[in-house]
Amino acid sequence: MGEEAVSHYIALLNGHAWLRESMSVTWAHGLGEEAVFRAFGADPATAQVMTGLEVESALMDTPRDRGWPKFLRVGRATEAWAFGVEAFGFQGSRPEVIRPLSRYGRALSVFWNVNAANQFMYAENGRTMTWFEMSDPDDRGGGDPSALEDEIAGLPFGRDGDYQAAGLALAERITGWRLRFEALAAALPAAQLKPVPEDLIPEALVDDPVLAGPFLADLIADPRAGALPAIAYRMAEMIAEDAGIMGDQAVREALSCLATSAPVPDTVRERLLARYRDHADVAAKIWETGERRAAAFVAMSAIGGFAAQLGRDPDPARRSRMGNDTYVPRRPDYATEFFMLKRIQRHIRSIR
Repeated sequence: MGEEAVSHYIALLNGHAWLRESMSVTWAHGLGEEAVFRAFGADPATAQVMTGLEVESALMDTPRDRGWPKFLRVGRATEAWAFGVEAFGFQGSRPEVIRPLSRYGRALSVFWNVNAANQFMYAENGRTMTWFEMSDPDDRGGGDPSALEDEIAGLPFGRDGDYQAAGLALAERITGWRLRFEALAAALPAAQLKPVPEDLIPEALVDDPVLAGPFLADLIADPRAGALPAIAYRMAEMIAEDAGIMGDQAVREALSCLATSAPVPDTVRERLLARYRDHADVAAKIWETGERRAAAFVAMSAIGGFAAQLGRDPDPARRSRMGNDTYVPRRPDYATEFFMLKRIQRHIRSIR
């Protein structure tokens, strides 16, 4: 089931050229159709039987200013495996979806889109085992990146091969079921998806000791809106310490304001903007040494990231000149804590 399976999928994709532009198919072992809908964020009670063409027609009829709704159609591949087909979607390629789909055994997804984004993801027993870009199969992530080593062997992954056909052939090797056009076009229960929230703690950080620190641990246990000022203060403090700008008087004054939730005066913001420009001028001079330019870039990025934690600047022009929140701490423990705080910020704002 190697070259013959690949040939089948090449013929499938070439025979229906639009499939080359976008496809997202997910398989789940040991789950019924209703459980698959729920894992994707859909209410199975709202499902209506629709063909693939009917779903695409519904999407095309949706006014563009309302955005395209996301639909999932679910059917049975075998007695043990259910499969789901998304129209112009990618939810099956997210850990937040694939992990619960694998809670009774295994789940996998194949995804690509018109922008050349592509991914194969495989999970077992609620854990993401391996995932990789099918166009770059040697760079794999997950809890066990080599989990599918034997199954991948001989398939034409990589930019020089037909990685789309290879991904579908790999799915067939795992599930024992061949995907045919009839299944993609069939009348199946279809429901509109709601976004599944991202995991507060990414799977790769579940056991990281940084998360056991009192501040982070409390936030993870209770990510509440009232904690946003304290989060902003901690992120600004880490940036200042990591980048070595704590000695700047404007930085210290801004931190004092954040510590007491007091408004940051315009005069302080102007001084920070001046520092930002000073470092930008140094970084822009190509005759400066590489070391000095690098230091200027770090300081410039740090001040921009620091300013982003001060609350909305009432002066849009000044805000646009300051840059945005792109600083990443260099200390590993700070980088992890900073990443988690940004994630918690995003989570809190999404539920307010």
